[in-house]
Amino acid sequence: MEFLLLRIFFTILCLLLDLNSAAVSPPPPLPPCERIQYRNFYSGSSSNPTMLMSPMSPLPPSAAASTDARNSSVKGAIYCHGLLLHTVQMSGLFPDSKTFVDMKLKTSPDQVLRNFDAFMKAHKQKPTRDEVGSFVAANFDEAGSEFAPWNPTDWHPDPQFIKNITDPHLQVWATQIHSYWKELGRKIKDDVKNRAELYSMIYTSHPVIVPGGRFREFFYWDSYWIMKGLLLSEMGTTVRGMLENFVEMVNLLGYVPNGGRIYFRRSQPPFLTPMVKLYLDHTKDIDFVRTNLPVLEKEFNFWVQNRSLTVQSAEGKSYRVMRYNVELTGPRPESYREDFLLADKLNSTQEKDELYFNLKSGAESGWDFSSRWFINPSGDTQGNLSHTKVRDIIPVELNALTHLNAKLLADFHRMTGAPTKAAKYESIAHEWKTMINELLWDEEEGCWFDFEIATKTLRKEFYPSNVVPLWTGSHNAVSVVNRVVGYLRRSGALAYPGGIPTSLTHAGEQWDFPNGWAPLQHLIVDALDNTGNLEAKALAFEIAEKWIATNYAAFKQGKDRMFEKYDVTVVGLPGGGGEYDVVVGFGWTNGVALDFLNRYGGKISVSKGSGGGASHLQGNAYMANSLVFGSVSLLLASILGISQVGRCKEGCKTLGAPGGEYEELPLGDGESDHDEDDEGAEPVRLAEEEISPELESS
Repeated sequence: MEFLLLRIFFTILCLLLDLNSAAVSPPPPLPPCERIQYRNFYSGSSSNPTMLMSPMSPLPPSAAASTDARNSSVKGAIYCHGLLLHTVQMSGLFPDSKTFVDMKLKTSPDQVLRNFDAFMKAHKQKPTRDEVGSFVAANFDEAGSEFAPWNPTDWHPDPQFIKNITDPHLQVWATQIHSYWKELGRKIKDDVKNRAELYSMIYTSHPVIVPGGRFREFFYWDSYWIMKGLLLSEMGTTVRGMLENFVEMVNLLGYVPNGGRIYFRRSQPPFLTPMVKLYLDHTKDIDFVRTNLPVLEKEFNFWVQNRSLTVQSAEGKSYRVMRYNVELTGPRPESYREDFLLADKLNSTQEKDELYFNLKSGAESGWDFSSRWFINPSGDTQGNLSHTKVRDIIPVELNALTHLNAKLLADFHRMTGAPTKAAKYESIAHEWKTMINELLWDEEEGCWFDFEIATKTLRKEFYPSNVVPLWTGSHNAVSVVNRVVGYLRRSGALAYPGGIPTSLTHAGEQWDFPNGWAPLQHLIVDALDNTGNLEAKALAFEIAEKWIATNYAAFKQGKDRMFEKYDVTVVGLPGGGGEYDVVVGFGWTNGVALDFLNRYGGKISVSKGSGGGASHLQGNAYMANSLVFGSVSLLLASILGISQVGRCKEGCKTLGAPGGEYEELPLGDGESDHDEDDEGAEPVRLAEEEISPELESS
């Protein structure tokens, strides 16, 4: 309690001292905006391999993009880099820096920059926060003005899957979640297309379902689980439109961006081809596949050409592998202040650039951020964001996805009568499957692990991503399933009442313990359930019912809200940590909940006396034991800004079972990719990359 009172006191004191006197210092000189990404390859066999750099082949700009190159450059000086962005973001005007870069200009970019020059001169280059606020109010409209009213035409109140759920309470809950697609649907105004220079939003032809809260635009990998839910809700037309939007992005940029904003100069895990497979399985629309197969190949080639490299194992064998890698200098615009302050502690420009590369690469992974990406000077995962080394790690799930995508492309070519192309992708799939089971598999542990390039060793910490090759079918033998089940049971990750934690490391980051995330629960459950192995299928159900229990409890305690992430140590408690407050909505959480309810709707029950067997007993025990504590925790989190119940004290890295000492953890002690409203807490960072003219013309 003393800690909380001191925290409140010092917060108020800092606000009083800072509110009207905080002058914004100008940023250091910026190098020219970067418009070129690089393809990177490691060569040599030393522990410090040589980096060979070669520029990507530039994407052919459209005529409109060429015409709008000037507007693109000027707009970039507002939303992506430069003194205006630095001044606003470093002023602390918005708790969540994404708010500013999502705002619409009231007049042309040129005029706003002229207004800013005059403003800075009038205030001798050192405006206060209030003065910056006045400038922003005079030149920008509030975030969220890009959308027109939209009601999905393919939504109806009684999808068939609801009938698969036998528990009446869960049936009502599923119906409520199904109704949220209408709330999360967005249609972008024509004004965004006609006056693109005023917006950071990328115009798309079709409406989208967004994650929710501060995530007002489409997000790439979120959409896979959103689409799973939409297809259960019989909203195939909406799904097709979202896929066609992604096709537009690949045709425009060569890849699907992280999200639907011009400042996202990176992608996310490549789920577009699996999304098309979902749509094909639901609709049998082979013509859609045939028409868009060249686009799927184009995206696949982007990843192979720009995210692949060759590494050597400890035994000296060379393998082609994938990694997340974004080589763009400067802070992320949507997390400008945090990135800038973190990098400002470093001495050299090279060190700062390397940190910026790794932060953006972490955002590309979707796991922003996690101790999974930490490599401290001692070589382990203890540390903080400054130790983020995403580019030095070969991630299991990205390479498993590469194998899956090659396999699906081979299948699609075979279906559409192109056997030569099918053979080409079968060969690539075989190459990646061989690598996964030779380089990333650990025979002693019975699972796959991330590979560290410099040390040529596997990083054997637990992460749900370790199991993804089982989901992608990248394993060689049926016996592997029992090995992976044994690994999960030994890991300690199954010991929590609310699902699988994202790691067993207490780092304060949102992709770490004690948070659980819907897509990771789904990847494990789907992988285990589809093996045909009885023990694996039973374990899949056990994980799914825990996840449903915590989602349902939080929904009932949290005023009918679904959350971005949950604390797996307490049933019904939203997660925390990261750059912003926990987000409600929430797209992929909704999709996974509907999938689990459809899959296990005849077995899971929360109704008292409903005869739900083990599921009924477990779900009600969890909820009864945590209802009061969870409600109090939610209230405290709301009043005092606590993002999670606790964190293991210093020196306690790994948790194999519940228990251990905890200390109160202030909100916002780490980072991620999603939040609740504009009132989140994701300060932001500096980005110098210039907007592609292709985006401006969109």
